[in-house]
Amino acid sequence: MVYEYKEHRPRIFTELGVKVLVKIIRKIDSMVETSGAFVEHKLYGTAADSWLASTCLDYLVEIEEIERVSDDKTFLQNRVFVKKE
Repeated sequence: MVYEYKEHRPRIFTELGVKVLVKIIRKIDSMVETSGAFVEHKLYGTAADSWLASTCLDYLVEIEEIERVSDDKTFLQNRVFVKKE
């Protein structure tokens, strides 16, 4: 099975998805304050599953809260992000 953001995006708008999104935003703020950037896999323990975490990150990119700085060849769990200014 391959991760497809468009297929998983509706999960964000469930009760669980919103709870996970809020936790991820808090964790992102903490990591960015400490180091200025973060690696995706550091958020996997925050979500019910890693694909939900990835979906939340892709959603935050979509709404321009964060920005991916790693290239398209980077494996999903190793993607690097920064807060968008």
